[in-house]
Amino acid sequence: MGHLNIISFFWIIILLFYSRYVIKQKEITRSRFLKIQLLILLVYNIGIIIIFPWKIPVELSTVTYFIVPIIVLFDLSGLKAWGVYSSIISGVVYFAAMIVIGNYLYEDYPAYGVYAAIYSHGVLLSYAYITLSTAKIQKSERMVIWIGIIFSVAWALFLRPFVIFEARIFIYEVLDGLFIKTYFPENLTFGYIIYYILFVITLYLSANIVHLLNQKLYKDT
Repeated sequence: MGHLNIISFFWIIILLFYSRYVIKQKEITRSRFLKIQLLILLVYNIGIIIIFPWKIPVELSTVTYFIVPIIVLFDLSGLKAWGVYSSIISGVVYFAAMIVIGNYLYEDYPAYGVYAAIYSHGVLLSYAYITLSTAKIQKSERMVIWIGIIFSVAWALFLRPFVIFEARIFIYEVLDGLFIKTYFPENLTFGYIIYYILFVITLYLSANIVHLLNQKLYKDT
């Protein structure tokens, strides 16, 4: 499977124009656009992830396929900051990897699964961009993001005994410190200490992303 980087790049461009169009609409119209696109995301992923293969989502991005639509469809405004944060992290990390080394990472994956993931991550990024540009998010809402991060880690660890590793699961590679195991096998103890300290600090500080982006995009819209 080739040209995934090119496909991903053009999908981002298309979604950028789409998002800018939605941003310019009246609030009621914009809300309908978001609810429709996220309802499609939810229904589609219920089918391809839960019903037919009978799996439970573990990855942050996969869980976000379900959490974000629920937040929007049921107007759970108190969780909006978490929805935006998880969409940004999932979408940016995924497309960065896809554009740089996507052909290598996903060469053995079935095409329908890869294209579905490209679509789904794009929808999440679009939601985040539209929301950041049209809704005010307070700095104090970082607490919701930190709780969401803790929940995501706890959810992945809780499900771990039941997971069958048929493919790479990124969240477990991160939690296990695979980078240290791979590149510093002779200094594991010291490597793990530094890794997990930096990991916690990065997650803690990353909660500021939503507020900082919101300040820029909301003001400029």
